[in-house]
Amino acid sequence: MAIHNYTRQDRIDTVRPAKKLKTTVAQDEDSEPTAAIPSHPLGIKPAGNAFVATKNLKHAAGFLSKLPDELIIQLLEYLDASELLTLSGTCKALYAFTRAEELWKALFIG
Repeated sequence: MAIHNYTRQDRIDTVRPAKKLKTTVAQDEDSEPTAAIPSHPLGIKPAGNAFVATKNLKHAAGFLSKLPDELIIQLLEYLDASELLTLSGTCKALYAFTRAEELWKALFIG
């Protein structure tokens, strides 16, 4: 029977494997490198990105796309829960607007 003199660091290394580092940059379907911040699941970007964006999700909202985001949210405050759910089924842009937390807080808390 062999006796081994393991140090504390040897025991830690055998119990817990070292983390693997990524060596490549992940790319999305547009072949642009992904950022450290994950993208929004609906493709929504902050307004500051409008200068460099190739497409605007808001254009899918029809005539509402001409209105500022703040005004759209104010208009949606007049709808009840069933109307918000119905409107959210029309397009991805309105789905995102109708999922604003403030709208639902006002309906169920206020």
